[in-house]
Amino acid sequence: MFTLPFGFLIVAGVLWYSFHGSNPDIFVNEHSFVIVGVGTVASLVLIAPWKGLKNLAKSIIYLFRNEPKREFVVLELHKLAENKGAQIGFKHDLVDYAKGLWEQGVDKSLAENLIYTKFDELNSQLDEPVSIFNSLAKYPPALGMMGTAMGMVQLFAGLSAENKGNIGADLALAMTATFYGLILANLVISPMSDRLNNQKIRHQELLDIICKNLVLINSDEPVSIIKDANITLIQEKIA
Repeated sequence: MFTLPFGFLIVAGVLWYSFHGSNPDIFVNEHSFVIVGVGTVASLVLIAPWKGLKNLAKSIIYLFRNEPKREFVVLELHKLAENKGAQIGFKHDLVDYAKGLWEQGVDKSLAENLIYTKFDELNSQLDEPVSIFNSLAKYPPALGMMGTAMGMVQLFAGLSAENKGNIGADLALAMTATFYGLILANLVISPMSDRLNNQKIRHQELLDIICKNLVLINSDEPVSIIKDANITLIQEKIA
């Protein structure tokens, strides 16, 4: 969690250093900001369904939270193996779902199938935010080029012998859209996409451990067998 805000501070520092010694006003262009910033938000809404946006928001929030260690999760699941109604020290959708099935007295065979179905659903939800961000990364540079092209059209349309001296300033103004698009894509969206992908891998590994434990608990396997299985699971994940 600590590295994420630290990374954003470094990015801000790099940008500040890049602007140092120059007039910051030349990088400010409301027209370019609207095209790139608002256009990127519009692209996000167009490519992602409402459920996908909710999953994305949930994944981004998780980036700022401390993740429970696998060893702690496994120890808490051992409590559940001893007593299916026990309260454990972490919250997880799959665990809550399985406990709900046990409280309703669902048949063990049916409960196992339902746990696997819920596992597949949660697994796909972890993939969706990464896919959305990967798709989104291509839009800011394209929107930036569009803004620059619009600025160039306006520049040449208004070009005359009287205002040739303003070509440099007008051209710089037109290029700010491309500048915004490159910053948004390469310093925000792409790094966040990689960060979400790393988080997805960790969550999928933890989800797999939780699912296998719940299946064993559902089958009323002895706690000693579950503990031995967890040692093997954790060693496999580390390897």
